[in-house]
Amino acid sequence: MSEDTFLLVFLGLAVGNLYFSMVQRSTVLISRMDDAPQLAGYLNPKFIRLGILLALIKWGWVLYWAFVGSTSIALISLFLSWLAAVILPVPASITLPAIRNQISLVRELDGELGEYLATMTDQWEEYGSRR
Repeated sequence: MSEDTFLLVFLGLAVGNLYFSMVQRSTVLISRMDDAPQLAGYLNPKFIRLGILLALIKWGWVLYWAFVGSTSIALISLFLSWLAAVILPVPASITLPAIRNQISLVRELDGELGEYLATMTDQWEEYGSRR
């Protein structure tokens, strides 16, 4: 396998992991803005559960390449993906559709809680997000 193949697969895994991370960070930021951190779990879409699996696959891919290919390329790639997750702002336009879909599911079970979550999300989008 070539270095290009490693980097392409890693880039795909890193982008997926970054998206999951941004959605989760959005839910935490929304709930913190309204002083209701206990409600962050209600905002998380169900697919977030796959985030840990994707992260483990990404780490496994890096370990594989560190043994088979270039250790420095593997570690630099891992560092750059971590840096992107830390530095990049959370864009509401990318993360809010999944969160709003989850709110609609909560609204079906508990209308009052769903409305409260929708209000929190709208306030965060208006005042706290980096669009």
